[in-house]
Amino acid sequence: MTFTGCKTNEPITHGGTFDLPETWQVNVKDGETSPKQDTFRFPISDFKSTVIPELVEEAIENSPFLQSTEALTEVASAQLYSAKSLRRPRLNGRFQNNRQKYNLGTNPAFSRFSSGGTFISNHFTADIIMDWEIDLWGRLDDLQKASGADYEAAVNDLESAKLSIAAQTARAWCALTTASLKIRLATQTVESYEANLKIIKDRYQQGLATALDLRLTQASLTSAQAALENESRLEANGRRALEVLLARYPEGKAEPGKKLPKLESSIPEGIPLQILGQRPDIRASLQRMKAAGFREKEAGKGFLPKIGLTGITGTASQNLRELTEASFSSWNLLSNLAQPIMNQGKIRSHMRVTKAMRTKAVADYKSSVLNALREVEEALDAESSLAREEIALSKSVMEFAEAETLAWGRYRQGLVDIITALEAQRRANEAKSRKLNIEARRIYNRIQLHLALGTPISTSRN
Repeated sequence: MTFTGCKTNEPITHGGTFDLPETWQVNVKDGETSPKQDTFRFPISDFKSTVIPELVEEAIENSPFLQSTEALTEVASAQLYSAKSLRRPRLNGRFQNNRQKYNLGTNPAFSRFSSGGTFISNHFTADIIMDWEIDLWGRLDDLQKASGADYEAAVNDLESAKLSIAAQTARAWCALTTASLKIRLATQTVESYEANLKIIKDRYQQGLATALDLRLTQASLTSAQAALENESRLEANGRRALEVLLARYPEGKAEPGKKLPKLESSIPEGIPLQILGQRPDIRASLQRMKAAGFREKEAGKGFLPKIGLTGITGTASQNLRELTEASFSSWNLLSNLAQPIMNQGKIRSHMRVTKAMRTKAVADYKSSVLNALREVEEALDAESSLAREEIALSKSVMEFAEAETLAWGRYRQGLVDIITALEAQRRANEAKSRKLNIEARRIYNRIQLHLALGTPISTSRN
């Protein structure tokens, strides 16, 4: 039974089989928007003209979330050290005093010579104890490997958290800048409606405009003013959101950029699927799967005997003062073998738990890989779609601007009514806002793509 129990399965270190294509299903062709690059970089390279590199460094240095994740890494490191120590001999110093009382009257050997009485003895020992479990079956080695895999998973969790914080910071700054630009656009819209309202009032006083024209223009102005207040509130929230990421007090004083950054790098063609192997969260999931496999393997050795050695050396005497004398030295060497007999229920339950945890770890790994594949495919698909949408919206902004100018010119000539002019102006403003939104979405998507691919962080301006 002892040696057949040694035939345990090797820990599972793979996540099953995936039917994967050789390349991504979405083929990105964005050569018209930016030059090709030889390497695929984190979008900090696209933000070199902004303050984002400094903000990312500040966020990584001060983020409470990262500090919490670093603490978990320290816990995993300590647990790995503890697992390693189980395989080494343990030394302990010991001082012991054994004081006993004997009743001589009840001892047949002394009853003939003593009518009763007591005898008290002292026994002092001072020694060093060495205790060592011999890892003949590799059980402790499995625990050490499991702890090592847990530590590697924690390290990758920290890298994943840093990448996430960097992406959130870049996105928060871009969102704040977008909100600031929308305020500028809303302010221009209000000023435009105010100018038009002044013209309509003059025409109304001259009898050239109706009360309906005046009311519609006034309503458009108040609606634009309400939109401006909404954008101002969103900008204030964006300032505080960025400040929280930077671990600052959310007082709403973070500064936005003057304009959104331009995407200077492009998506190279033929990105291999293997690039997902650099994603820290996938590497962490893989390590957890390995750890679960080693723990299942260790649990399977629960029925095997444990072999240990215990060595004791020191001095022993009935007098405390004699403990320092070499003539009272003593030593003892023990070997032991412990075989579980009536503990099979607990061992089998532990085996079931570790097997279930290994199954869960494999499923989690598969889920993380599939989710990563989905994120990359969606981001690649959106990269081309958003680029085409931005080109179309740029043309629409120009067309609506021309239509607005023509509509107001014809209104002044009495060729169209006020509704046509106001509708042309509303659509022109809406086109500008949509164009701004699509520029921001392209940046957000590029950040998401680099996050999905696990591209290493770089805060260098070079």
